[in-house]
Amino acid sequence: GLGSVLGKILKMGANLLGGAPKQ
Repeated sequence: GLGSVLGKILKMGANLLGGAPKQ
């Protein structure tokens, strides 16, 4: 769903910025 897509975008953005917190 939409939430899943937003989650993926946020994770990709965080990874690009230097690492996403693992949840």
